[in-house]
Amino acid sequence: MKQVNFLLILVITLATGSCAYKPTTDSYAQDAENHILRVNRHGYLINSDFATYPFFRRNSQTPKPIKDANAQIDSMLTEAVLLACNKANSPCDEVTSINDITEDVINKINELKILVYVHGGLNTYANTDERMESQLSQITQEQSDWHYPIYISWPSNVPGTIQEHYFEVREGRDTSTWAGILSSPFVLFEDIFTAIGRAPANVYYQFTNDKDRFASGWNNDFLSSVWKEADYQYTQHFFDNPGEFESNKYYVNEIENIKINRSTYQNTGFVNGVKSGALVVVTPVRYVAGIVWNGTLAGDSWDMMKRRARAIAYPTGEFNKSVRDSNRVGQGVGRLFSRLFELEKQHPTLDIKLTLVGHSMGTIVLNNMLTRYQTDFEKSQSLDTIVYMAAAANTIETLSIVPDILRNNPNNIGFYNLTLNRVAEVAETYFAGLAPSGSLLVSIDKYHDAPEHHLLRTFGSEVNIQSSLTTIRNAFSNMDDPVTLKAFNKVQDQLPFKHGHFGDLKFWKCETWQISTNDVEQRCH
Repeated sequence: MKQVNFLLILVITLATGSCAYKPTTDSYAQDAENHILRVNRHGYLINSDFATYPFFRRNSQTPKPIKDANAQIDSMLTEAVLLACNKANSPCDEVTSINDITEDVINKINELKILVYVHGGLNTYANTDERMESQLSQITQEQSDWHYPIYISWPSNVPGTIQEHYFEVREGRDTSTWAGILSSPFVLFEDIFTAIGRAPANVYYQFTNDKDRFASGWNNDFLSSVWKEADYQYTQHFFDNPGEFESNKYYVNEIENIKINRSTYQNTGFVNGVKSGALVVVTPVRYVAGIVWNGTLAGDSWDMMKRRARAIAYPTGEFNKSVRDSNRVGQGVGRLFSRLFELEKQHPTLDIKLTLVGHSMGTIVLNNMLTRYQTDFEKSQSLDTIVYMAAAANTIETLSIVPDILRNNPNNIGFYNLTLNRVAEVAETYFAGLAPSGSLLVSIDKYHDAPEHHLLRTFGSEVNIQSSLTTIRNAFSNMDDPVTLKAFNKVQDQLPFKHGHFGDLKFWKCETWQISTNDVEQRCH
């Protein structure tokens, strides 16, 4: 048994070796402890300074003792208070722990601004380290848009999730090592024949994606039905005369408390023409690669990523005796929010402003976290802003929780849903065009989730948003909280024009969430 476990660990370690990260700052270890809540695949906090470990120890994801995890969260909140004091030009040298918060300290603070960022799928721990080191000083040194950032780091890379699919999880539950190994040939057999059986449909879906890309700039009559529905619902909501609507024109419209824009695609010139031509030439390669990748492997990885994303709110040890008996349980990220709610009750005059930002699958994490702590979030005076970027969470899951939070919370909470331009979504390419085209959201809607209902499509797609406007409008009715559905224009080489670019945006800045300069002036200053 030990030999088998060692071989599995060795294989995964070698497979993920390219993900090793070398810190670039001397303060990395302390910064990681202060700003990263790192979890393992079961949803339990592990040591944050992962990159300081020797190479072969980096595969160890033993949970931190609950006492240490709680102390880390308290330390983070203490550091947030100290930052707030400095921003108010009133240093609080007397604060050395969260228990040192007094009315005198609170009187020194204007606002205690905390931002929780949750990344999406296809990320490693190293990606969070790199993001934290590159963004930390920018976020904390902002004048009006400063926050105390906390990054939720979770393992969503392909090698780890594929391994989990083949050897560790059966029927949504962890299985024993031997059961996983002995059943893996049957799982592989199923995947192989599933990929073969899905091959014709896979080719069809790849073709419809290519068709929509080219038809969007050529003839709208050839667009898929969801694109036409998006045009129809946008027209019905905002145009008395449907003939005035032009599909490729830029619009900004408002209805009740919802502000929405329709983005444009501007990507012309010789270089773009060459890229498009090359994409046509390598079409056979893309389609064959899609049969292998999207046939089963990507879908299997996606299922395990969803499992890990949900485990952040609902750790697996709460439902699995084998996880508990193996001493693999610890503290979850939910402790951060519970502690914030406690702090709010202890100090009602402390002006806490909490911003939640989720990118891609990070929105699945936040939807589950909002659901688990729904009553607390609805009563909380701290929750200020929710930002979803390229949301991989589906529409119905999002509309089942976010509107209720906004409607029932006494504060005026801003909800911002940011998407790529609809053409950029289908035009995204990888590996010089040799891999299937389309963003991760396109892949989820076409291959991985195979949604049986329109409202199970992803909430981070401009086409999905605009083809669901009636449902979205009804969900956010009878409230004053501002809702912004922003789609970024696709302009040559200006971010974001790919799904992964949202993590590179200044997502902490209020102006990034707004559609127009007027919105910036009204909501950000």
